[in-house]
Amino acid sequence: MVDGESGRARRAWGPDESEIDDTPVQDVYRARRGSADPEPDQDPTDAGLGDEPAAADDVAGGPVDDDPTSVVEPDTGASANPFARPGSDAAQAPAPTSGAAPSGEEPAVTPIPAPVLPRSTFQGPAPRRSALSTTSPDEVPEPQAQQHWFDAHRGRLFGFAAAGLVIALVLGLGGYFISRGLNPQPADPSGSPSATASPSASPSAAPAQVADLLTGEDLAALAPASEWAEVSTTESVSEHEGFPICITGEVGEQVNPTHSLQRSLGTTTDDKLAALHRIDVYANPESATTVMDARIAALSACSDVPVLIVRAAEISGLAERTFQLTVLEQGFHEGKDVNTYHTVLLTQEGSALQLVDAKRLNEPVAADAVATALVRPQTALNEAQGVEDALAPTAAETVVPPAEPKGWLITSDLPRIRPGQGRWQARPAQAVSITGTGCEDLTLASPTGPTKGEETKFSLTQDDQVPAIFGIDQVLYTFDTPQAAAQFSSRLGKNLTDCAKRVNTAKVEKTVAVTTPTAVEAQGSSVGFLVTQSQGGKASSSFQVLLSVVDTKVSYTVITTEGDYRFTDEQLTELANRIAVRASQA
Repeated sequence: MVDGESGRARRAWGPDESEIDDTPVQDVYRARRGSADPEPDQDPTDAGLGDEPAAADDVAGGPVDDDPTSVVEPDTGASANPFARPGSDAAQAPAPTSGAAPSGEEPAVTPIPAPVLPRSTFQGPAPRRSALSTTSPDEVPEPQAQQHWFDAHRGRLFGFAAAGLVIALVLGLGGYFISRGLNPQPADPSGSPSATASPSASPSAAPAQVADLLTGEDLAALAPASEWAEVSTTESVSEHEGFPICITGEVGEQVNPTHSLQRSLGTTTDDKLAALHRIDVYANPESATTVMDARIAALSACSDVPVLIVRAAEISGLAERTFQLTVLEQGFHEGKDVNTYHTVLLTQEGSALQLVDAKRLNEPVAADAVATALVRPQTALNEAQGVEDALAPTAAETVVPPAEPKGWLITSDLPRIRPGQGRWQARPAQAVSITGTGCEDLTLASPTGPTKGEETKFSLTQDDQVPAIFGIDQVLYTFDTPQAAAQFSSRLGKNLTDCAKRVNTAKVEKTVAVTTPTAVEAQGSSVGFLVTQSQGGKASSSFQVLLSVVDTKVSYTVITTEGDYRFTDEQLTELANRIAVRASQA
């Protein structure tokens, strides 16, 4: 031993005195093989600690005899404490005991517990099971699958579905009974008398019924009742087939009626007389007025189909608001001209609207005859709304209603050159650029006198025989006073008349001269000319001219023609009247 190390513990050196007890240790302290499995809450490595003999290499004092029955007994003659440090005072003190043994018995031997060793990463072999234990591996509980969202909310979803079904059933039954209340069922065919029958109108009666639609008896003024036959009757907007002329299904569709009835009637006469009658009832008069305004605007322009506006009438004594217009469809069928006239009448009384389109070949139906046919239906609608006025309709011819753009001709004012062919197109008004016929003897783009001048152009399409140069130029001048307008019109008319005196190649003829009632107190005055300019040889250019004046407006219309592709004098007369009316509406 090196000097200075006498105070250090000598590892693996035994004490100077004998400290080994030769008495065998009872078998109760031997390691028990095949012990029961550790408790579930106990660490398996802790449960086996001390049950197996400790490995010799794990003992700090060195190797130990492999014989488990060879236990060193302490010296009975000495009372040394085997647990104390050798050579210390505590080593001489008596060893602790669990208690005094009874007299006559051997003193109890205190078992020496196995040393508590530091844990290592290697825990040693797993305890061996006895033959009585099962050899099957421990059952590991399978992880429970996550419950699906639908399974977790199944009860709540079924509850919602049941509630929705109940609500839908209640709403459906409610709507059914409400509809039955608004639309009473027809009378029993058996003809059994009703206990509640009364000649007076019931306040809960529907505002319009199928019986209120026109019948052959109502149209007897147009043709004998025996010649009329019902074509179709529908009771909802979605079921209606066909629309009145110039009024499509889109007109007024932003407001839905509470009741809508429509009936078509026809005859077998040669003139193909037919009628379409429609009744619409709205929730309130304001809604009905909105639809009435839309229908009037659509009918006034009548630009959705190629038609010609013929005339209009003012209807009195039928409803609080009426509108009447007659239009012409120019067709061609089997080598013949087919002219179909439509007499359209609109009425409004409160929240109820009526519409009738009576059509016939070659001759229009009189407006007063259509108004008379509506007396019975209008009376029924009035009574449903508490209106008791006596109806005695009359009709008086009036000017056509204004249409946009105001002051100008519209496409529905222009007749077709060939029946069934062509469709007029209009350009927006712009600065005057027309050069004229060569007989005006002034610059049309900047004449002296008018405060304003604009021009619009019309072209005819959808006709394979229309000449390339054919078209209409309309110039509209505005003056400060009617006198100034009249002076300008007179000067321009004289220049046209005297053109042949100034230009050797020109030939001028007067065609028409008309006076037109207008929308203002002043009447319109128009004169027509046919101007021909020789181009050398047999070539020439021709123009149909209309010069109109009304109040402070002067309209100068030049129609460039070629050959026989031109308007007739009758068409020019109607066109001159329409120009004056439109100018008065500016």
